[in-house]
Amino acid sequence: MIRMRSLKTGGDMDGEYDAEPTGEHSGEVRIAYASGEVAHARLHGSGAELEAGLAVRTLQLPPTFVRQRSMASFRMFNRSSAVVRFSWRTHAHTEAEGRLGDAAGSQHDPHARRFCHDVFDVDPMEGCIWPGGEVEVCVLFAPEREGACTALAWCQVEGRVARLPLSLQGQGLGPLAIFPFEALDVKDALVGAPYVYELDFMNRGFIDAAFRLRPHMPAAGAPEFALEPVSGLLPAGASQVIRARMVARAVGPFSQRFEWELEGAAEPIRLTIRGRAVPPAIKADVASLDFGLLACGFSQECAFALRNTSAVPAR
Repeated sequence: MIRMRSLKTGGDMDGEYDAEPTGEHSGEVRIAYASGEVAHARLHGSGAELEAGLAVRTLQLPPTFVRQRSMASFRMFNRSSAVVRFSWRTHAHTEAEGRLGDAAGSQHDPHARRFCHDVFDVDPMEGCIWPGGEVEVCVLFAPEREGACTALAWCQVEGRVARLPLSLQGQGLGPLAIFPFEALDVKDALVGAPYVYELDFMNRGFIDAAFRLRPHMPAAGAPEFALEPVSGLLPAGASQVIRARMVARAVGPFSQRFEWELEGAAEPIRLTIRGRAVPPAIKADVASLDFGLLACGFSQECAFALRNTSAVPAR
């Protein structure tokens, strides 16, 4: 829009031209003089985007352990003759920001429209790029869980019609705590006899591992188990003895799986204890009983002894 004002003798004035959207534009302006004379002028202009933007469209952050931080940087450039302002946003369009702002009641808060993410942080969030200059932008990556992390940040650059996307990618590394085996076969276990097994829980990673035993549903026919400790913090490179106490109550094979949660890990640590519960061993002191010749109607007794060779009482 061109706004007209009074001019002094020999004076001139400027008009403003908004080149959004880009492309060829034309129009007509009406000029009214104080004398009542009216003149018309044809206006023509061309709008183009400034050569300013991101040096990369994808930024790969180095693999990072949970609760740790890593950083990567890239550059923004300005090859135009004007100072360019930029700011990082969460959404690709202002319309989406307006809808979310109305819903949250923060439509007048400029900080609410800035880029915001749980594990990625951009610095600086906004700034200026001088003509012919560059700006280094740093991205911080602080994963909260193990696994792939991705985000899309949008940069609003003066002189560009659309916001510029930047794909952020990173890999979160969880704690590495393991048992030396996936299954413990205890072979034969006497019914009613208490057993204690010591399991080495080792942290082979570079960060501390906070662990917790998940409550388990006893499998059909499985013995009674009690594992200690049920939770704790295992420092990097250290090991912890987990004691498993077991008492079988029924004869037969059994298999019971246990799971430990690791803070920040995508999957739990699993261990299966299996075996076979057997009854106590009872032996007689003779292989057979010989009653000899016995007349009808008469009885004869033979004595023998039973011996319990097990470590638990036998009924």
